[in-house]
Amino acid sequence: MSTFRLRRLALALVVLFALHLSGAPARLTGVTQAATEVSCSAETIILYVDNTATGAGDGTSWTDAYTDLQRALAATVSTNVSYEIWVAEGTYRPTTGTDRTATFQLKNCVALYGGFAGTETTRAERDCEANPTILSGDIGTPDDENDNAYHVVTSS
Repeated sequence: MSTFRLRRLALALVVLFALHLSGAPARLTGVTQAATEVSCSAETIILYVDNTATGAGDGTSWTDAYTDLQRALAATVSTNVSYEIWVAEGTYRPTTGTDRTATFQLKNCVALYGGFAGTETTRAERDCEANPTILSGDIGTPDDENDNAYHVVTSS
């Protein structure tokens, strides 16, 4: 296994991703940042992310899903509700540029779930094996570990 893939796997372990140690990238199955002093509301808003969506891009449905996970995370601004971000299969990077400090910043009361095909209406319908959702720090030249994001996922 290359050093590049080992580093990517080690980063994913920090945020409790399900890993495939055969050399496959980290797959997003469900990540929730623990909140020790924050009270999260029982009301939950679901935001949708699908990098192939062609609708309005407001995250309100699979048709109108955000195409960028960063935009969905930025939309979780209310402290009066809890959020679930449902992410369709595909590879998502913390930036479309080359800023190596870019990261997916986890927030209190926001849960990320991957493994969706992009048609589900309940979390129970997702299939993480059939619909892999990958958070990748490979932002520069493919497979060149010298230009990757320093931290793919961080928490506050």
